[in-house]
Amino acid sequence: MDEGLFRERLAVDSVRQAKGEVSDGAVAPGINADAGTFRCHRGRLEKLLQEGQDIRWKHTVQDVTTSSQGIVVQLKDAEPLDAGVLIGADGVHSQTIVHSRHNDIILEISINDYTSEHVDVSYTYSRPARENDPLHKPDRPIPGATGIPEQFYKELEDLKDLQQPFDIIFNSARVRRDRLLHWLMRSTLGGPVEFDHLAKQGVLLIGDAIHAMPILGGEGANNAMKDGVDLAQHILRHGTGTGSLQAFTDVRYET
Repeated sequence: MDEGLFRERLAVDSVRQAKGEVSDGAVAPGINADAGTFRCHRGRLEKLLQEGQDIRWKHTVQDVTTSSQGIVVQLKDAEPLDAGVLIGADGVHSQTIVHSRHNDIILEISINDYTSEHVDVSYTYSRPARENDPLHKPDRPIPGATGIPEQFYKELEDLKDLQQPFDIIFNSARVRRDRLLHWLMRSTLGGPVEFDHLAKQGVLLIGDAIHAMPILGGEGANNAMKDGVDLAQHILRHGTGTGSLQAFTDVRYET
């Protein structure tokens, strides 16, 4: 499909025979549109990307395990799948990424600094928003980030059988003594050590699963599609061996 037909099918104003032209400053204040930038209709783009694909909408990924024998993907209400390579494109709450996970909750611990006597860590408790969710306050003022709802501590108390160091870090009574901030998820970028470890096991992350971005100017969607195109070209040239996957991960992380 050439660029002209692509625009004709996807431009938001294509019904008027227009091509979705974007003027400078229309993407975001102070940001000029690159040559070739146009505003597309998201629904039409999704339909285009789905053409000819075997998409199984109700087969939600619940768990992923890796071993020297390969990868096993456990699906909800379906038989598990065996794979040699797994591409995780399942968004910011990816089931593919390796953290300590408790149902739909992701627990992360980062070491900021340490000495022989002191370790400085930060930690994150993250999950998707739920119906009538007291922790999801998209309209709260910025100073409200320090106001932690009691529901948060209740959810920590409900976490069972956590391995160390997650058990001690996410202890509800201990957490109450820490300085906590309640942020909405805006952007994420994992670390190179973790993604190198995944690549060695035949697992790659693309799109929001590896680099969620603020909802501004379509950056997240555009970078996710670029990941897909770059990965397809890389596999075409270099195959899907462990070394190839690691090379792709290294290049994408640097860029």
